[in-house]
Amino acid sequence: LDKTAAFLRKDIVPFGKSPEVDLKGILYYPNNFDANKKYPMIVHVYQRQSYASNRYLSPLDNFPVGFNIRTMLAKGYFVYLPDVITDSTGVGCSALNNINQSLDALASHKNIDGKKIGLIGHSFGGYITNFVATHSDRFATYISGAGASDIIRTYFSYNYTSNNPFYWQFESGQYKMGVSYGDNKALYYNNNPIYNVDKVKAPILLWAGMQDKRIDWDQVMSFYI
Repeated sequence: LDKTAAFLRKDIVPFGKSPEVDLKGILYYPNNFDANKKYPMIVHVYQRQSYASNRYLSPLDNFPVGFNIRTMLAKGYFVYLPDVITDSTGVGCSALNNINQSLDALASHKNIDGKKIGLIGHSFGGYITNFVATHSDRFATYISGAGASDIIRTYFSYNYTSNNPFYWQFESGQYKMGVSYGDNKALYYNNNPIYNVDKVKAPILLWAGMQDKRIDWDQVMSFYI
């Protein structure tokens, strides 16, 4: 019996609009929240996450991948899950803009310590984390799991999970670039994390699985190098 679930507190934070949806974030409060204290915050990124606002947060499951929200709440963190969508500026640039908008919407929250905010993402969220780390000074630290660091290299790679070349996922799949590399090289260049890796300003923990057949583990090694 999960006796503490009834005491979990969350806010739904509107922060922007797109042609398709209103953008929101789910803000979970730390356990035993004290309105007179400031707390650090973990921001998790993937795609749209606000639809899961009524999802039961099991203390046994790793949801999202890479950490357990209930564990972080028990350790005294806010956990924030903002929506991220892709627009004509490209997958990384639009994610960066959405994340900045979502943080701006919390700027007046007196209980969030703005100097102690971390960003975490896995897979597609790992790519976003890599990109944001090369373009932002708003985070104290980053954790990126199995994320692409070089999308041009990935575009021309073979996806052994789905058994086909990877370019489709960038043109019309999850990355939603909407155009081929050949037709808009600048769009891919501007959204490629590794081209700005020298601009990372905060510590970043990178991890991957060596048996991953979708994103080669050595993309993480390339980003580190």
